[in-house]
Amino acid sequence: SYPTTPCSPQSEASDEIYPPNLNPITIQGLITKAMAGEDDQKERKGHIAKPEYFDGNKTKFKAWWRQVLTYLRNNKKDFIMITDDEKIDYVISYLRGPKAEVWSQNYYDQYFKDDTESWEKTWATFETEITDAFQDSNLAAQAQIKIDHLHQGQRPVEEYFQELEILMTQAGYKKEDQYILKTVRTSVNDALVDKVYGQVTVPMTY
Repeated sequence: SYPTTPCSPQSEASDEIYPPNLNPITIQGLITKAMAGEDDQKERKGHIAKPEYFDGNKTKFKAWWRQVLTYLRNNKKDFIMITDDEKIDYVISYLRGPKAEVWSQNYYDQYFKDDTESWEKTWATFETEITDAFQDSNLAAQAQIKIDHLHQGQRPVEEYFQELEILMTQAGYKKEDQYILKTVRTSVNDALVDKVYGQVTVPMTY
């Protein structure tokens, strides 16, 4: 018998579909594109910065707690399936410095069960208790004093209202409160007051 030349896979009758010949440049391009897509997804997923460490300074608690809740809210896929215990552990891991660590150690000693490695507190209760422990009880009073002495001066009126709104939130006021309307009338420059009250309809809020 005579030797036969082997047939290439493509020449044989087959239902298999062979991939096209890819040169190294094409392969590298596909890999680079895929990796870029993964990086984009990671960037979109992690665009909210993690909270800073909290040192127990009550004047900083409100801003820090907002960072914590914002991070948890924007990473729901990571946190939706974890337990209350794990969320409490996560927050406590950001308490650093003497004041914050004393509170976290006392909280651990009172409410963490070593035998079951679990907390006796729910996440909702923990939220309330850490807020009660670190929120600035004098914040509203301090904001009230600042509102009483707030004036526009030489700065743009937009800057005045930005500061006023921050203080209003801290003091618990709303835009339509008569005290705030009176404060605005006496605190902004006279030219602006005359312009506002020269309108046909006087605004009921600032």
